[in-house]
Amino acid sequence: MLLRYLIALLVVSVVCTGAFGADISFTAGVDRTEISLDEQITLELNIAGDAQNLPQPASPKIPGFQVYDSGTSQQISFANGVVQSSVSHRFVLVPRKAGEFVIPPQEVSYDGKLYATKPIKLTVTQASRPQQRSTQREEEPSRRQGSNRSRDRDFFCETFIDKDTAYVNEQITLTFRFYQGKRLHTSPEYKPPATTGFWVEDLPPQKNYNKEVSGRIYYVAEVKTALFPTSPGDKTIGRASLNIKQDDLFSMFDRDPFGFFDRRRHSNDPVYLETDPIEVVVLPLPTEGKPADFSGSVGQFRMSANIDKTEIEVNQPVTVKIKLSGKGNIKTLPEPLLPELEGFRVFSSGKSENVSKAGYVVGGSKTFELTFVPKEPGNYTVPAITSNYFDPIEGVYKNLTGKSYAISVAGISNEEIAAQTGFPTGRLDLVAKDIRYIITDRSGTNSGTNLYLGNPVYLFLNLIPLAALALVFAVRRQKDRLAGDVGYRRLKQAVKMARLRLSEADGYLKLNQVEKFYTEISRALNEYVGDKFNISAQSLTGLQVERIFTEKNAPEDLRSQYAEIISTCDEGRFAASSHDDSVMPQVLKMAEEWIVRFEDNAK
Repeated sequence: MLLRYLIALLVVSVVCTGAFGADISFTAGVDRTEISLDEQITLELNIAGDAQNLPQPASPKIPGFQVYDSGTSQQISFANGVVQSSVSHRFVLVPRKAGEFVIPPQEVSYDGKLYATKPIKLTVTQASRPQQRSTQREEEPSRRQGSNRSRDRDFFCETFIDKDTAYVNEQITLTFRFYQGKRLHTSPEYKPPATTGFWVEDLPPQKNYNKEVSGRIYYVAEVKTALFPTSPGDKTIGRASLNIKQDDLFSMFDRDPFGFFDRRRHSNDPVYLETDPIEVVVLPLPTEGKPADFSGSVGQFRMSANIDKTEIEVNQPVTVKIKLSGKGNIKTLPEPLLPELEGFRVFSSGKSENVSKAGYVVGGSKTFELTFVPKEPGNYTVPAITSNYFDPIEGVYKNLTGKSYAISVAGISNEEIAAQTGFPTGRLDLVAKDIRYIITDRSGTNSGTNLYLGNPVYLFLNLIPLAALALVFAVRRQKDRLAGDVGYRRLKQAVKMARLRLSEADGYLKLNQVEKFYTEISRALNEYVGDKFNISAQSLTGLQVERIFTEKNAPEDLRSQYAEIISTCDEGRFAASSHDDSVMPQVLKMAEEWIVRFEDNAK
């Protein structure tokens, strides 16, 4: 009977664990479903869920299309101690032929479960003006080009830039073209140019088209790259090269020279192509009108801001999100300066970026999260966050300003608690004391007892079955009370559950997972208080805890220690990057000692 009970309990535990396990969503979408042969489609695969290590989808294989990876963006948010992640994988689809096609369901596996997107139907039509769109006239080389071409050659290549003079951190678009007048059956070995002194960003997708050069039609593969100069002065973009093999048996040009060919035929006569280097003049940013706190951003940007709440209590965080978006090198956008706000602790609690390369122009958005933790009650104004950038098109510096927010803070200040209790409000400074006494002298102890019928021990042993029976009835009665009285059950299991959560926090400490560690410590203390007094831990606030401690006549030093631990946990959760990791073992030790002392006081 007992075995069946244990098996049933195990099954229920497994089912419940699966039911409350982390779940994710996996969706697919396109910017349009009908295009012509000279157009392209953007496919976005989005994975979201309450987990940090989201799965990575494989590159889609779609019949009738060439697929290019167009980048990845990620967003992370924190809500009530839970991490919400969202990752978007973008791909550019270039059609190979006209017709009706289907993007098959894409699949990812997570936590033993398979997730799949819905199929998407696509329609590809013939180009409306095929001759004008597919054939371009030869352009004369300029001082912005580096080329290797010959009128009678089967292959040649060239590089050129859209501007040969630019400001520091302004985008320069480098274009590499490979002209093919003959079919290839092996992959060309491409070596990109040296770009010392530039921040480099690839610009997919590769373009393919026909072009007339000196009366001969070539099939052209075009690749673009964004270059951002990092310092002023004269710069040089190095030589780009191709090492290819040609096939004398076929003179028809191939539709995909960079498609990593599947055909395996004999090739000969290797050809080495190389472009000339290109000179670039990089201008320093002007000093006239330059703000004293200039952030170094170059481009065209705009700012938006929002706040998660405006009514809070002392030591509760409020988060302001600042979003910078526009055209420019998004990855190098610096964080806004943290404002100085009297009565608050201010942290930089996270950031995310979404890079766009539409139209071969680097841009997108970058979001910063600033956390404000009040130390005193009152009415405050969170100042507007400011930033600035240099506009290379207009040649002037511009300022960006967010919004200011009025917030109301309730509760008791940390200084007032310190004045009442004498407990310092600074960082934790613990001195661990761990003494265990070991008995080394066993003299005077009895080594054994002779048993016989008149011995009291013999009578005691005969009473063991009766005691066991009484114990069974007592245990059964305790279980019935635990099942029927929720408050009693929470009270009895408060310490046990707190120790389990502290044990999980210790595991996060060993793995150096700062945010999870402080979240588990804070959860352990809050849920312990909730279990002791049969209230919901999710809705527990600092003011409610203070009121409960007052009603229960909790010692002042226990109140102050509780507030200090929770405050340190908030700092670790919302500003993990700036938090001192050496404090973590001390916080764990103090949380364990606080629970022990609270239990002793409660008795």
